[in-house]
Amino acid sequence: MSFYWSEYFDLANELLNEGKGDTLNEAKLRSAISRAYYAVYNTADKYADAKGIRSFQEKISGSRHRDLIKKFKNSNAKGHKQLGVDLNRLLNQRIDADYHFNYRSSQDLTNQAEISISRARTSLIVITDLS
Repeated sequence: MSFYWSEYFDLANELLNEGKGDTLNEAKLRSAISRAYYAVYNTADKYADAKGIRSFQEKISGSRHRDLIKKFKNSNAKGHKQLGVDLNRLLNQRIDADYHFNYRSSQDLTNQAEISISRARTSLIVITDLS
């Protein structure tokens, strides 16, 4: 069965829209940030596999996410550096959303979700253009 990782991006948008003013808004907004990251990470991972950007050993390492980000950030290929920077930012936002309680307000969390989704949208466009 083939899964389209961009569907996580669609879900992130739905969660953001539902999270505004909803009683479960914090859970939905945090989930939107997480899904936005995984939409980009898994799409970038698939792209990296198709282009042979990393070795099999790198793919199975315990730090796969950081290793992929590092590969893109250290690449001189068009679009790769910015993709690595954005993927790193998305990962950090995802970690904050999943594990930390450092949002000052629901508006702060909403803003972070909107930033994540915007960054994810841009990154997915870059990957599509590179493919």
